[in-house]
Amino acid sequence: MSDTLKRKYIKYVNYHTYKLIKKPKNKFRIATYNIHYWTDVLEKGRLKQIIKDIKYIDADVIVLQEVIFGIKYNVNGRTINTEKVIELMHSMNYHTIFCNVLPTWFGGIYGNMMCVKNNYVDKMIEGHHVFTKSKHECIISGNTIGTKETRCYIILELFDYVIIGVHLDICSEKERHKQIKYILKILQQDMYKDKKFVILGDFNTTDIKQHKDFVHSNYNDILYNVFNNNTKLMSNNIMKILHKNKFKSATSKMKVILTTWSGIQSDYIFTKNIKKVFPQILYTPNSDHLPLIIDI
Repeated sequence: MSDTLKRKYIKYVNYHTYKLIKKPKNKFRIATYNIHYWTDVLEKGRLKQIIKDIKYIDADVIVLQEVIFGIKYNVNGRTINTEKVIELMHSMNYHTIFCNVLPTWFGGIYGNMMCVKNNYVDKMIEGHHVFTKSKHECIISGNTIGTKETRCYIILELFDYVIIGVHLDICSEKERHKQIKYILKILQQDMYKDKKFVILGDFNTTDIKQHKDFVHSNYNDILYNVFNNNTKLMSNNIMKILHKNKFKSATSKMKVILTTWSGIQSDYIFTKNIKKVFPQILYTPNSDHLPLIIDI
């Protein structure tokens, strides 16, 4: 099943144009990109190509998920050298913020990275938080059962924006509920009153409503794989929680079909108190996810 989905994903990505509208000088660009430990959907090393993607996107703030850095490791018999990843980011004028998650993969430092252009460093406040370990485990690849995970988020205050980069739990919508509700509670503090909010990243879930409109979508597969056959969780998912809290999906008007190889949109950019948002998607073959970009 996964091989079939991956072939469909490759065909879908290759069908689309690999091009973005250049960032306007008067706009602020924010992006999210799950880089799949620097490999593509077939787990072939793509570090150099992904670095080129990041440079091409040219975001003022870009949030990366599944980042490994600082080591050499082997994937499918080929070595990926991440020892100079931070140096490469610095060469592109980025300050890096990192939060580590467990389990680590390939023995390296693994987690979420937020990259912020250096000219904003003196104006920003950064932080991160690690959630409690999940109580759930699930199949993550083939027949492999993943261990119970920890997840984290990175928070950035810059001007009147509060930007939060996430990679939510992979196994349980209940766990994702807890994580997103924790974040929303943080944002209700008086210190964030009248701020503009952006929550973005890999949510490991999807809005089932957007998939009902597409003939190719498999409702039963989404119900089983994302919501553990729980129709109540599916109808009361974290997307609904975010909508109730007046967050809007920046890409809703684009009618996005998928952002990842499994055939769903799991990567999102949600905004609140921001009037005009200009979204884009980059159809790159270099990861198993597609980057999302907004200009505000």
